[in-house]
Amino acid sequence: MTKFLKAICFGVLAVCISGGLTQADDKKNDGKEEKAPKADIVIGKDAKAGKAKAGGVVEVQLQFPVAPPFPDNFEVTVDGKKVDSKTYGGVVTKDGKPVIGVGLKLVQFKAAGDGKQKVVVSYQKGKDKETKEIELEVTK
Repeated sequence: MTKFLKAICFGVLAVCISGGLTQADDKKNDGKEEKAPKADIVIGKDAKAGKAKAGGVVEVQLQFPVAPPFPDNFEVTVDGKKVDSKTYGGVVTKDGKPVIGVGLKLVQFKAAGDGKQKVVVSYQKGKDKETKEIELEVTK
């Protein structure tokens, strides 16, 4: 019975932490929550490649367990050059219901140039640096 109660308490704690982190990350100076704009192309958690038009908004989705250390300091490089990007919080859902214990970050940037490009999204998770590499084909 105590194991069952501990499991329930941990689940409630994980939901509270994930909800609090998403809200805290998305709030701006004026206190309003900012929602991610619609992207032209979405690169899911398992995708390694994608196609976009120049000037289109590309969104890279990163999932992580809701347990410390939490991801921070997101950066996007395209062929080794840092590009402007914006990070938003999201909610992982299954059958329309939030998945407990899983966090989601949406990293968006504008596609530029022409041809195949190596996109690297990197972030800090504690002392470790994590990366996700994508081959993006950009057309004009």
